[in-house]
Amino acid sequence: MDGRRSVFLLLCAGLFAVSAPGATLYAVLAGSPNIFGTVDTGTGAFNPIGPQTPTLFGMGFAPNGTLYGTDGLPDAEVYQVDRFSGNAVPLGQTSDSTIGSTVGSDGLIYAVNAQSNAAFYTIDPTTRAVNPISHLGFASDGLAVFDNGTFYTDANIGGIDFLVAVDPGTGSATQIPGSGLGVAIFDGANVDGTIYAGGSTGLYTIDPTTGVATSVATFTGGGVNALAFNSAPEPSTAVLAGLGIALVGLVFAIRRSRPPV
Repeated sequence: MDGRRSVFLLLCAGLFAVSAPGATLYAVLAGSPNIFGTVDTGTGAFNPIGPQTPTLFGMGFAPNGTLYGTDGLPDAEVYQVDRFSGNAVPLGQTSDSTIGSTVGSDGLIYAVNAQSNAAFYTIDPTTRAVNPISHLGFASDGLAVFDNGTFYTDANIGGIDFLVAVDPGTGSATQIPGSGLGVAIFDGANVDGTIYAGGSTGLYTIDPTTGVATSVATFTGGGVNALAFNSAPEPSTAVLAGLGIALVGLVFAIRRSRPPV
């Protein structure tokens, strides 16, 4: 293989390196105004994108890539959030309050309300219709996240937050034994099998087997109101991946078309 071909293949390899999966964790930091941005899960660094007018108490990506969010009282509004600007466009009100929400694999918003006997229900983001599932028997601070098909929220019992597993079909709730999360948790997102959660002082990971939260990063000025993880590559990443594949294909096409020396 001559030197020019070697350089060409190295460039192709470089494109593949740049086009590593572009999955992204998005967060809303509480403040005046609230700030929408991304979080580097490796370093915990928050990268602001833009201010956000509504106070979102939950976010989640639908299977089609749409980012939805909900605010709180008295009747939650459903928003479609532009992940490139943070702009939240109101879609319409529901008939219940929301203290935390996320989006399931079926495209529905799963939410808990702000009552002392929290209601667990779904919201159709298109019609904003509410479908009650159960009452959980405790007040939640807003954690809403799926892991392996189970919905997790937090129960505020005597001022301490405990992790609770909820069957999303029946609404049956099971408290995870232990001493509690150790912090007030406001929302969560599943990042490739790891539960990340936003709390009153920053970002945490949660072990669903022990119910313990571990600090990842502390943010000055406010806690994390909402989290959402986009597992799909960003458009620019997909373009780079396509270019890399095309260039490698071109190299081998040229190689096959040359007569033997």
